[in-house]
Amino acid sequence: ITAGLSRFPRFCQQLDVAPSEVTDSHLVLYRRALCENEITRDPEKAVYFAARAWNRVARTIEGWPGQQLTVPNRRRAYTLPWSAFPPGLEAEIDQWLSRSSETDIFAEIGPDAPLSASTRKYRKHSMKCYLAALVHSGLDAACLTSLAVVVEPDLVKRGLRWLHDNRFENPRSGGLGNIAVAVKMAAKHGVGLVEEKQRQLDTYARKLMPESRGMTAKNRDRLE
Repeated sequence: ITAGLSRFPRFCQQLDVAPSEVTDSHLVLYRRALCENEITRDPEKAVYFAARAWNRVARTIEGWPGQQLTVPNRRRAYTLPWSAFPPGLEAEIDQWLSRSSETDIFAEIGPDAPLSASTRKYRKHSMKCYLAALVHSGLDAACLTSLAVVVEPDLVKRGLRWLHDNRFENPRSGGLGNIAVAVKMAAKHGVGLVEEKQRQLDTYARKLMPESRGMTAKNRDRLE
């Protein structure tokens, strides 16, 4: 809490604004000051944490003014609705995931172990992120006609590169790696990609996954 509020109250004090008078407009002025004076490399982040800290203090500390500030939305939505893609594509992805819910030892393609409902849901969301990245990279969504088309290594490389360059500050944090894993699994168990092409997708996923598994240092610190 202290870290989030360390600068913002001082800023309001310099404006001669009492705590009970602080509003969203002062957050706007705070952000502008951070940008103009280059106090921080990420003004948006500083304002976000200042607003969150203020609201938490207002809820928990007796005597603190009770007004809540609007916490900025730092998530820039980039995913697209399934209706933006050819109608058969979502159905094909659903069919692949449905087959992944159980294991058929006689199937030519399919997972070695069934996927849980939560994993299937996450895989579908990851595929949606990947497909949106292809569109944002300049491809016409109408060209993404089937699962076999979208798992071609050239397209996979293009989509992952867009995500790498535009969405993930730390590409090896797990988020991008999990998307790469979802795409490679769709290719392996949903399409049955030829071995040479499958190896390319396996390589992308391996390079994008974190080097260490388990709890991240950030989450360990939070737990402690």
